[in-house]
Amino acid sequence: MDGDVDYDSICQNIIAEFDMEVLKYFNDEDVEKGYLEVKNRKGEVDTFPLTSISIGVVVADEKRFANILEIGEVGAQVKHLAKMTMGSSYAIDRRKETDL
Repeated sequence: MDGDVDYDSICQNIIAEFDMEVLKYFNDEDVEKGYLEVKNRKGEVDTFPLTSISIGVVVADEKRFANILEIGEVGAQVKHLAKMTMGSSYAIDRRKETDL
């Protein structure tokens, strides 16, 4: 991983800004509860979490990947890891060429 780039700080800043700005799209009651209540087609109330962001980071160092498809595959894996956490989150693929 490139030692000059602080991927953790970049992701944390993106999440902090997203989580603050997205609240503008919800009413105060929903923000206070932390979720939405919506009636479904059957008239039953379903709850949904407020919108969040999941970030997957793949560092495409020289010689690590044979092609763009490999980068996409690793990106999908990392994003899946981030989505396993409730709310906004990120995951960084920290493997090196020799780890694969």
